[in-house]
Amino acid sequence: MKTAIILSILGLGLAQAAFAETRYVCSFPAGRDDFIPETVQLAVDTSTWRAQVLEKFTKAKHGGAIAAKAKRRDGKSIQFNWEVEVPYTRNRTSQADYRIILNHTNMTASLRGDIPGNIDPSIARGRCRVAN
Repeated sequence: MKTAIILSILGLGLAQAAFAETRYVCSFPAGRDDFIPETVQLAVDTSTWRAQVLEKFTKAKHGGAIAAKAKRRDGKSIQFNWEVEVPYTRNRTSQADYRIILNHTNMTASLRGDIPGNIDPSIARGRCRVAN
């Protein structure tokens, strides 16, 4: 029950029963790339690899967290993948693919956003912490 309350406060509420997960908050430096969210909240249950993600694009499009794919890359990192619609031009949107590789031993993360229409991917490195 405590987990469900905390997730609800973070905006990561689940429709089904709460599961035992680890929650992370990752911060990425603000820059000139509008496709890089400054804060990303992640929740993952490593026994089932169910995950959710919340950032500015998922909040704007879906009103909250969405499901993400999570998998172990090695003994020290987890990869999260999700898709979300992002504003591309003044009156057009584009379906973007995002990936975060979270190193949970040194609490760093790399974020990559592939946006159709952009030649280069949006890339950033950031720091993470375990959410309370």
